[in-house]
Amino acid sequence: MDTFYVELNRRAEKEYSKLEPKLKEKVKEAIEILSKNPVPVHDFDVEKLSGSDSEYRIRIQTHRIKYLVEWMNKKVTMYGIERKKDRTYK
Repeated sequence: MDTFYVELNRRAEKEYSKLEPKLKEKVKEAIEILSKNPVPVHDFDVEKLSGSDSEYRIRIQTHRIKYLVEWMNKKVTMYGIERKKDRTYK
């Protein structure tokens, strides 16, 4: 199986740096899994975001990781790590 390059954009890096240590470990685990499988439905609660063919979210505890998969370039870009609120997907 091919591996994907996983990156965090500036916003996701900033949000990642503010997470508590236990949650950081879970996000690190998600990054490792995403590099092998960009839609890991057997490992996490993953859903495709409406209105896009390549944007997904992973739910980890009370947080949501939003990311974009570039299938042709074998690249995953995390662009948001947010605590679930009413405005998380707006």
